[in-house]
Parts: sequence; C-alpha cells; structure tokens
Amino acid sequence: MSDLAQELAKAVTEDECLRGQIAGFLGRFQVNDLPCDKQNIDVVLLCESPHTAETRGRDIKDRYPLAGRSGKKVTTMLWKYVLCRDENRAPDNAIGALIAKECSDFGQFGIMNVSQFPLQAKAYCQEQDFYGADYTMKNAKPLLSLLRSFETILRGPGANTEKRGEQAKCVDNLMQKDLKCRLDAIGKPGILYVLCGDVAQEFFGKVKNTSTCNCNTVCVPHPNDEDWKDKEKDIGENIKRFLDNRNK
Repeated sequence: MSDLAQELAKAVTEDECLRGQIAGFLGRFQVNDLPCDKQNIDVVLLCESPHTAETRGRDIKDRYPLAGRSGKKVTTMLWKYVLCRDENRAPDNAIGALIAKECSDFGQFGIMNVSQFPLQAKAYCQEQDFYGADYTMKNAKPLLSLLRSFETILRGPGANTEKRGEQAKCVDNLMQKDLKCRLDAIGKPGILYVLCGDVAQEFFGKVKNTSTCNCNTVCVPHPNDEDWKDKEKDIGENIKRFLDNRNK
C-alpha cells in the first residue's frame, strides 16, 4: 500500500479503520511508473492518470501506464518518427506493455502519470467491489468525497487551489508532493519530459522549480486528444532530435 493512498485516506476521514479500507481500495487501482530501473532512460512520457485499461491487472505488477488505445498510438508515433522504422512492422502493443516487457527498442523511454491512481471516478465504479455484495466499507461518503476531489482537479488542474475548498486543496498538495518525490527519484539530469495533456503540464509546472531544474520539456496533446494525430510527426521529430543530440 503506497504512502499516498494512506495520506489521501487521512485527508477525507479521521476514522482509522475507515482510512485503512479506503487506502486498501485505492491500492487496487494503483499503477506504478515504468521502468523501475531508471538508470537508462533519456525520455519520460508524463501523462495524467491511469484509467480502466491500465488498472485491469489484478496484481499491481501486472498493471502499467499508457495501455489500451492511447498506448498503441504512442507506440506507432515512436516507431515511425523516432526509431524511423517501417510502419507496417510496428508492434501491435501499447507502449506501456513494451516497456514493461523490457523491449530493447524502447529502452531509453520511461512512463509516469501525475497520479498513480485514476482521477476519473468512473474508473473505480467498474470495480465489482465498489457496489457489490462484498463491499465492506461501512461508510462510502469519505471515498466518494475523495473521488469528487479527483474530478475537481482533473477538470481544472491549473485552478487556484485556494478557491477549491480545503479537501480538494489538500488532495492537490498531496499529489504534488508525491509527484515531486517520484521525479526526484529519477535523479538523472538533462533528460526530456514529454508532457502529455493539460494535467501533466500543469502539475509539472507546479513542481519543476524544486525537482526538475536540469531537464528539457516539450508540451504535447494527450494521445486521446483529437489533435494528437495531426501533431504526432512533430512530436516524434522533436524527441528524435533530442536523442540524436544526447547520444552524440
């Protein structure tokens, strides 16, 4: 169980038993960064949060970021414009799966989410235990309140937290602290962060002064956004240019 899950549970209830239940419930949806060994990465794709495709694995070791259609779009972009390979021979796998399986073609790439837990409430509602007969939490209100805070942050990641209410402000600050710790853990200067979408861009901006002074950034749409397809060539060429210069 992650420290963040426990801290988020503390933000919504003073009941110690209920905190454990909420933290345990969140843990079923946690998706860790890739790869675990960050020594070889030169490019980090920073996205928003996992969703249903990412959280499908029953065991945390079987879950990975950028799964599903989004992950496949990123694979295609990297294959065509960064690796400059034949599009017809591109792997039919999400980039998260390829990195999780240590595919050598993508050994320089890492993936992170701003939040290792889904920010969209509907991602949790597909879990049988949320409404099922074996759902044992004696009071779902604190958990629902936490999910509302997630949604508030998702809708306005750059909003002034002072105007959001104390709980959403607290959740936002906890997410910032957790992201900062994970960025600090990379500990490799000069790498490129590809900031995918508004949430990634806003949160990176909140922590960059303390965690990422010696880095490069490029802001791009989220792979699910409508304009991803129009911009994927430019995205890939920017990444390739960075890697070519870094590997000289």
